[in-house]
Amino acid sequence: FLPALFNLTISKEEGTTKKIELIEELAANKQKEYIFAHFMLPHPPYVFNAEGALSNYNDSEFYNNVWLDKKGYIGQLIYTNYLIKGLIENILKNNENNPIVIIASDHGSFSTYKNSSDFTDRLVNERMKNFIAIFTNDTKLNSYNDSTQILSPVNIFPLIFNNYFNGNFKIKENKSYYSPYTENNKFEDVTELIKFNTEW
Repeated sequence: FLPALFNLTISKEEGTTKKIELIEELAANKQKEYIFAHFMLPHPPYVFNAEGALSNYNDSEFYNNVWLDKKGYIGQLIYTNYLIKGLIENILKNNENNPIVIIASDHGSFSTYKNSSDFTDRLVNERMKNFIAIFTNDTKLNSYNDSTQILSPVNIFPLIFNNYFNGNFKIKENKSYYSPYTENNKFEDVTELIKFNTEW
């Protein structure tokens, strides 16, 4: 059903442009708001090159090993950095409320991908090394300077909700689990592997 679904939904190009416009509009609001946006960038398919021009791609490529197209990935990554940098600059320029901006990847790249069931240290380290950056002038968040306590996807949002939206979420132990596409109910604890490995 996926090809039909892709054809019926908004294009990646148009969706990215509209999402940026909407975020900038919402961020200019003077009220306290929580805005979440998920960009499918630089995730394949690689529809943009480094200059932002549309590249030739086919939806069917989604089913092949598109992660192995390192040139396509890097080109779209360069353009992604350009888009997000411009978005953040506009948010900070047009908002007087000292906004908190979080950039977090949901996973790392997959350039060594052949089969997600091939559990190797290199594959896990590449896939599980998330990028997380937080911009804030708030001393509450700056006080959490121990990366083992805050810079984990499982704890970022509870921390935001607890401090700014009267949430009461428990901060969880920072653990990471790897699950291959072929076995979604199988989880391998890889916390120590990715925590201490600095080679990749």
